[in-house]
Amino acid sequence: MDLKSFCYDHFGFIGDRIASIFPWLDKWTEISGFKIHPSVYVSIIFFASILSFFASIPFILLIFVVVSGIDLPQYIMRLLYPLSFFPLPLIVFFTFLPLIVFIFGLILPIITSKNKVYDFELELPYVSAYLTVIVSSGLPLYNGLKRLIGSKIFRRTGMYVNRIEISSMVGSDTPIFIVEDFAGKLNVKGFKELISGYVSTLRSGGDVANHVYRRTEILFQEMLSRVKAVAEKLGILMEALITVVCLGGIGLYLFFIASISMSDVMGMPAISGEMFFIFSFILLPLINVIFIYFADSSQISYPEKILKRYIPFIVFLPILLLSLSLLILPYVFDMPIIEPLLPIVKFIEWFAESKAGNIGFTPSIMLCLSLILVSIPGAIYDLYLSRVEASYKSGLSCFLRDLVETRKSGLPPEKCLIMLSYRRYGRFNRILDKVRRGIVWGLPLRRVFDEICTSLDDWLVSVNLFLLVDTIEIGGGSVETLESMAKFSETSLLIESEKRSLLKPLMLVPYFGAILLIFVGFTFLSFLNGMMAIAGTSLPMVSMIKILMTPIPLQTYTLGLAAGKMGSGRVSGGFIHAILLTLVDLLVIIFSSSINLSGILMGG
Repeated sequence: MDLKSFCYDHFGFIGDRIASIFPWLDKWTEISGFKIHPSVYVSIIFFASILSFFASIPFILLIFVVVSGIDLPQYIMRLLYPLSFFPLPLIVFFTFLPLIVFIFGLILPIITSKNKVYDFELELPYVSAYLTVIVSSGLPLYNGLKRLIGSKIFRRTGMYVNRIEISSMVGSDTPIFIVEDFAGKLNVKGFKELISGYVSTLRSGGDVANHVYRRTEILFQEMLSRVKAVAEKLGILMEALITVVCLGGIGLYLFFIASISMSDVMGMPAISGEMFFIFSFILLPLINVIFIYFADSSQISYPEKILKRYIPFIVFLPILLLSLSLLILPYVFDMPIIEPLLPIVKFIEWFAESKAGNIGFTPSIMLCLSLILVSIPGAIYDLYLSRVEASYKSGLSCFLRDLVETRKSGLPPEKCLIMLSYRRYGRFNRILDKVRRGIVWGLPLRRVFDEICTSLDDWLVSVNLFLLVDTIEIGGGSVETLESMAKFSETSLLIESEKRSLLKPLMLVPYFGAILLIFVGFTFLSFLNGMMAIAGTSLPMVSMIKILMTPIPLQTYTLGLAAGKMGSGRVSGGFIHAILLTLVDLLVIIFSSSINLSGILMGG
């Protein structure tokens, strides 16, 4: 007996009752692709809630003992005693764990469906462009959708069409009406208007090809407007990021410096070194990570293969971890450093004292160098892949326009491809060479395309090649269909260019924030030390600089990653900005002794 059968046999009566209370579960479980009846699904999450209840029992007993004051047997009190040291939010979480599990189980189909529908909305303009080519070639729209089943390019659309195909095989309705019904359930505005308009045009005997073409134009225009709206939203996110990280960090540093300087009067600093460490080393970088998540949820992200961009960084990441654990943190907290690394420490101490004017900058310099060295391979590799993709896109746009003009001469599509493969289209010529060899050897274009796509990382290039192959296979590559395909290809590339140009000005903001963060902290520290020198006392500058300046490179590094994510849509695009921002920190540290701003502020 599997899990579904077990849960429904024992808790089916509860599943039926709750499923009737929440009728929307039927819709969301279907869209999410769970392939399970709502009653069975509710039975499973109810069983999971029962299991989680056993983890809640100790915390329920703990709250009962604290609130009522009743003593339980000694062996139970011994078990509950360690739980009393747990943070209060964690105790509350475990107390209500069964309810949390049940509620999360109920909303899980909605969350999954929203993610899948979001992916489908990204594919929709290009699917509509593909259907334009199919319908203009004379095939029905549903036949074009069926060709997407199992597609590696339009994965989400293929999954939904496969479900529609199963419904049409077991049902009695016409497939296109099943598509119309499913579009209503999916409730994606563009898809619903495309299908409903197609059905009404088909019933009235109108020009369905013109309807699909116009609807595709509208979808691309809406996508361009969406890109502009996303750029404005990312601009607001960038401003909020600089405000929170830079100004918040400056406020934290000033408060910590002032509390240390007044510790003699107050008896103890207002903020301890441990609390400052948590805020500076953990909280502020974590805020950057949270903004990266916000940027990811706001951006238009295509289903591309991006994992390979992080391979060089992952390979060199252990160097950073070893540097933190064996050099930087032991130096900051005055712990012993292993003997083979002592020459490195001595050299950086000499460099910090001779160039920066204070030996307290040693861990900051070590952290800057570690972050830069670890990130350089990843930044170089990401820049290389970005240039390759840009070359592919540029060559593809020129090639498709040339293909349309060459096809007008009357040559067959295959002959046009062979002729154009000898022209210069940058890196796109590598793809054309493979296509030419496949045609000369008599291989089907579909097989050649599948081999090319396995080595392509750019989703937009793969989509356009997919459209080209199907245009030639189905419609014979007529001038009209090739013209439509070329136009939509140019529109998609225009959207990408528009997105980059809108986001590029945002990249200057983090650099000013990084300079402000490190410069204000060090300047205020020097200024306060000068003021205290007038009063006949001084700050422990070496230890203060060691504590204050060490976390700043980590904060600006994560700030660069967040800026790269907002600007390019990839965290790997932030490697170069993180390196430059960390380099800015290093330069400010080196030249800090040459710029005596504290003297200027004091009038000296």
